[in-house]
Amino acid sequence: MWKTMIVGLLTMSLFTALTSYATTLGLMLLARFTVGLSEGLYQTSYYALIGYVFFRKRGPAMGLFSGLFAVGIAITPPRSRYTSMG
Repeated sequence: MWKTMIVGLLTMSLFTALTSYATTLGLMLLARFTVGLSEGLYQTSYYALIGYVFFRKRGPAMGLFSGLFAVGIAITPPRSRYTSMG
């Protein structure tokens, strides 16, 4: 589980960085496709980790994590509008 999570995280980080160096649309799509695959490795691993660590209270732990993840997604666009201004 840990190896899968680390491989997914490193691959996602590497190809996210490589996306900015893509010179054609095909290279960018290939890089983003690889990011999506590696994010799938990473996300399934941390859900499995939450289920392993909080075995008896797995349902509330996953619900709390998913809820906080949704809150993070909701507040990121307004916040990034102010942090990206030069």
